[in-house]
Amino acid sequence: MVGLKEKISKNYGPGQFYGKHNLPKIIGRDLTLDPGDKKRIVETGLLFENEKVENIFIPEGFDYIQDVAFAKSSVKKIEIDSGLLGIDAMACADCVELEEVVLPNTLKYIGREAFQECYSLEDIILPPSVEAVGVDLFKKCANLRRICCGEKLVERISEWKRNAIGLTKVYIIDDNFDVVGSYQVGAYSEKYPFNDKQFTKLEKSLDKKLAYMRKKFGVTVQKTASQERTL
Repeated sequence: MVGLKEKISKNYGPGQFYGKHNLPKIIGRDLTLDPGDKKRIVETGLLFENEKVENIFIPEGFDYIQDVAFAKSSVKKIEIDSGLLGIDAMACADCVELEEVVLPNTLKYIGREAFQECYSLEDIILPPSVEAVGVDLFKKCANLRRICCGEKLVERISEWKRNAIGLTKVYIIDDNFDVVGSYQVGAYSEKYPFNDKQFTKLEKSLDKKLAYMRKKFGVTVQKTASQERTL
């Protein structure tokens, strides 16, 4: 993961960082970052302890979010467009009101404790493009119930369960954001049941979020007849 992070985060000039001085003079509940012509990096501590912003939208153009960028803020929703490659350590740590995160299908890694103590987070979709995540990603996320992720992250399930005591299901998704299997946490096994009806029946809210991801990121691969029956 260290090599992946260095590959993504290096070789940026000083004019490519979006910092506090780039924020609008008047900030309301909704904030859309503007990459302009050169901004590629969301700078460390951009909204640290900010008590005004509730919804953050990060459009295409940004490559990387640095550590503690939104930590301890009042943010409730973060939505990120395609293009982002990495999220650094503790980027959203202690965002106790954070309820929803939309991550892009270009994302490669997420740093340690990125969502630590996000008490209001009940489910999250980690795109299958994510190759590596840091330790204690969901530390003290007491209300996190469901996680969707690609097969590359299956080895982290045991740790996630230790971090998020309320976790019950981890769904495995493919590049089309379709569920192909799952783990029922607490009955963890080395091999997840592939296309098992018992485990791939999604709650309506999570099913809608996966459909939104398919629409947002332009995934158009059609399900097979067997997948339609399973889901």
